[in-house]
Amino acid sequence: MLKRIFLFLTISLITLEGYAQNTGSNNPKLTARVDSIIAEMTFQYITTNPEEAEPILLEAKALSDSIGYKRGLALALANLSTLYNYLSRFDVSVESHLQAIRLLEEIGDMEEVGFQYSELGYRMRRRDMDRGEYFMRTGIRILKEFEEDIPIANAYNNYGMLKLEKKETDSARIFIQRSLDIKKAENDTLGMAYSYGYLGGIEMQLGNYERAIQYTEQGYDMRRVLGDTSGMAIDLHNIGFAHLELGNFDDAIFYYKTSLKLATKIKYHRLAEFNYGTIAETFEGAGKLDSALFYQREYSAYHDARIDEAANNRVAELEVQFETEQKEKELAQRNVQLAEERLKVEQRNWFLGVMGGLFMFGLVVTGLIIRQQRIKQRNLKRENELRIQLTNAEMENKIHQERERISRDLHDNVGAHITNLITGIEISNLHLQKDQTESAIDLLGNLDSDARNAMNELRETIWLLDKDEVTLSTFIEHVKAYLKRQERYLGTMKTSVNSSVSGQLIINPIQSLNLIRIIQESLNNSKKYSQAELYEVSFTNSDEGIKISLNDNGIGMDLDVRPSFGNGLRNMQSRAEEIGGEFKLTSSPDEGTQIMVQLPL
Repeated sequence: MLKRIFLFLTISLITLEGYAQNTGSNNPKLTARVDSIIAEMTFQYITTNPEEAEPILLEAKALSDSIGYKRGLALALANLSTLYNYLSRFDVSVESHLQAIRLLEEIGDMEEVGFQYSELGYRMRRRDMDRGEYFMRTGIRILKEFEEDIPIANAYNNYGMLKLEKKETDSARIFIQRSLDIKKAENDTLGMAYSYGYLGGIEMQLGNYERAIQYTEQGYDMRRVLGDTSGMAIDLHNIGFAHLELGNFDDAIFYYKTSLKLATKIKYHRLAEFNYGTIAETFEGAGKLDSALFYQREYSAYHDARIDEAANNRVAELEVQFETEQKEKELAQRNVQLAEERLKVEQRNWFLGVMGGLFMFGLVVTGLIIRQQRIKQRNLKRENELRIQLTNAEMENKIHQERERISRDLHDNVGAHITNLITGIEISNLHLQKDQTESAIDLLGNLDSDARNAMNELRETIWLLDKDEVTLSTFIEHVKAYLKRQERYLGTMKTSVNSSVSGQLIINPIQSLNLIRIIQESLNNSKKYSQAELYEVSFTNSDEGIKISLNDNGIGMDLDVRPSFGNGLRNMQSRAEEIGGEFKLTSSPDEGTQIMVQLPL
């Protein structure tokens, strides 16, 4: 909605652009509109919504240029520099930033000049450290001449990070702590979040990983309140790295994947690519080569896509540059022709001069109308292209999610059975080599049962995915059949299935597949740990859809002593969330365990 409001605003105002250019004077109303647009383009909004922010900033740039509003043009260019840097279009980012600084110097806004120099230095540090440090020092030197605290605090934060990357940790801590003190005094929550994140980086470099996690989590909590999604994604990645260094493999993978999910959502391409590579390396280091191979392939595909995108962007820039040069040549030729016509008109009598003036006036009005129509067409074309890109991205993301679900399901179930079969065959061979024939026969009997279970798991997955839709009654019968097959493995524990819901309700195959996996995981946990006599599956109506309850009357557990989920419970929660449901666990000692999945229909 915000995007549409801004587009409507700027497209409506552009009709006055020709008048502003002809008069050569600033229009106070248009100036105020530009200022309003720039004020809305916060750092969080730009980095969280880059595709929505770009057309708005381009329109603000065009409007500022048309009315001669240099400060508005400079700030639009500075914000575009932030956006292009975030999208890894570094050359365009630096060029926009330098143009902004030149314009600010022309109008004498030196405080903003100092701030933009420090920002440019921060972005240049990884490409040219010496040049980046020069720009930062220039910005700090200018900002010290003013009494405003926030700009100099931002510059200190940037300079501290540069010092950290040069491994000058003591200097880095001094500047970042100085910035944090100012941010606290000014109650600048976003600035405090960045300072805490940077202090976490210092502790990370020194090997103080517990302390690094504390600082980074402080910054993350502040960003979450502000909705700074890009900063949250960076903090989650850094927390994951610290856990990996502490040997907490599962925690590290959890934070890396959460960071990847956020980075992909907001199209933070560099961080998403880095997360793919880091997760692949982490799985490889842990010896989980199948997962490592999967994420390495995802990293390669993502990396190749980014290279293609960068090449396409460069081609588009060259095409725009060529078209601009052509238009400038045509305009120059047109100006020469108009000058010649004007000279001829001046040589004629007063009547012909009046008629010629009227004719020229008609041409100008026609030109303005044509220009307005072209601008509207360009805006409509740009908006349609953005919609197409967004639709394609959503479709690709859905395809990726479906592939990931199927791959994970096959790996978690059939893959586990096959691994057990391979191990069992190796052990039976050892029994045969030692003439332990009876043990080998017993083991092979168990392996036969496992193989049949694996085949049943595979057939079950194919059965669920092969259907466009599944009625609830069919699904409940499938659950009953599954529990019946498991009775021989449950010992004294009995099972039952109850339903008070209409059997004609429809669920899609992905929902049915995830629900059956949740039931399987729950039953397995009850069998292993609960010592229960009864395991019950219930389907009931709810306000939003249906509720599936998985209950046992076993020994339960104390959630206050064990507040965090294990892998099995976390997988069940993840599956429930993937199908748009809610997951709730209730348990207490000697009171059994209840798992509730609320599924909207």
